[in-house]
Amino acid sequence: MIVSRRGFLATAATAAVGVGALGTGGCVGPAKAPPLDALGGDLDTAGLLAGLENLLVLTYQAAASAGPGPSVVTTFIQSASNHHREHANTWNGLLVKAGRPAVTGPDTTLAGGLVDPARARVRDVVGWARLLLELEDVAAATYVSALATVQGRAPLATAASVQPVEMQHAAVLRFLLGDYPVPAAFASTDGARTTSDQLG
Repeated sequence: MIVSRRGFLATAATAAVGVGALGTGGCVGPAKAPPLDALGGDLDTAGLLAGLENLLVLTYQAAASAGPGPSVVTTFIQSASNHHREHANTWNGLLVKAGRPAVTGPDTTLAGGLVDPARARVRDVVGWARLLLELEDVAAATYVSALATVQGRAPLATAASVQPVEMQHAAVLRFLLGDYPVPAAFASTDGARTTSDQLG
């Protein structure tokens, strides 16, 4: 028997509904994601990432105010700073929506342990680029770690969309420093921050 295209699609749709009903105990429709405010661990991670993004914004701003550099570096610093501000705003939007306060300060644990001592040694644009690269690597690693732990749809989608951008920033900085832009075949969690970090 020859089945028309319309008949085939109708039959397939009917079968799919039947399978869906069996797989959900007779209830047809997509499974609902748990509400964001029920995922306390996700919100802790969102706070950590907001603080980390705030620290990146502050560090890029400090690099921009350190003095004039090549125009391509100035443009990159401005663009990356704007990216990190948008990232922080997105994480804070999720926090506020779930009833938690926005994180307006930086990750003070990372600032005190890495950024502040390094800033004291920076003397030129190369020094700033190396500090920013180290911080971007930490951010990328923290996002990879977050992708393995968050459960909510919105935090997962946000982390997945931000992590590649952090690696792009790192690649640009490596290129500007004369290093190979993509040194590894896989993203790593080495240096990832945890929710035990203190936030300002």
